[in-house]
Amino acid sequence: MCIRDRYQRKFRSFGFNFNARLPKGATLFGGFGFDRLLENTCAEPDNPNLLRYCNDADPEGNLPSGDAKHGYAIPFLKNGKLAGTLPLPYGISLSGSFQSNMGYPNRSLTTSRTTGGTSWVLSNGSVYPTVTINGVAQAYCPACPNGVAPWAANQRVIAGTTRGTDQSANLTVRLIPYNAEGQYTDRVNQLDFKLAKTVGLGRVKVLPTLEIFNVFNADPVILQRQTSYNPPAVAAGVLQPNTFNQPSGILNGRIFGVSATVRW
Repeated sequence: MCIRDRYQRKFRSFGFNFNARLPKGATLFGGFGFDRLLENTCAEPDNPNLLRYCNDADPEGNLPSGDAKHGYAIPFLKNGKLAGTLPLPYGISLSGSFQSNMGYPNRSLTTSRTTGGTSWVLSNGSVYPTVTINGVAQAYCPACPNGVAPWAANQRVIAGTTRGTDQSANLTVRLIPYNAEGQYTDRVNQLDFKLAKTVGLGRVKVLPTLEIFNVFNADPVILQRQTSYNPPAVAAGVLQPNTFNQPSGILNGRIFGVSATVRW
């Protein structure tokens, strides 16, 4: 395969938009979109560790020998929005919009393709997940068959004194492909309304408005504290929560806004 085929970016987008005039002066418009970005960075010449999940079209095509496949795939992002206006009696205008968008990728607003996604930061002193319960070190792997880990307690991930890279003592290993299914914060569904009326006072016109954002007071998680895996701590024999995938931000709650525009 030539280098060009191993280093490319493909963006596919499909959209549907409409605009309608309804009875009694009402209008409705909106659209729906499906798009997906696939990157192939398998031409990496210097660091073979970056070849893990390097091809979005076939995320598991470059796994090390013996690394089991999980069927990861990069989904199409599905977003949509509806908006419209409706004239009411007494010159009042009602408008509103509903939008439904995919959550933020990588579970973090501060990460990129290089640093994002669920990963594990390793050093030459990193050990496989190990917890100490009642003074006894035990290998920790609840997702393993029968909960039995294929490693020993305190077993090092990188043997000996091997460093992560030539430039750094750490090595970031992506555990799940970037932007794969499940690697997004909650879907954001938001409904907003606006009421407006023009009032004439001689040569002065006043346009008071009442706006309500996030009408249903939805609270989807839009930011998580950390996407780098770290083994959980144990206190009194009980596993404690940690910052890995811990929510740190949600959509702003219901907001009321009152304003007026004056023209003369």
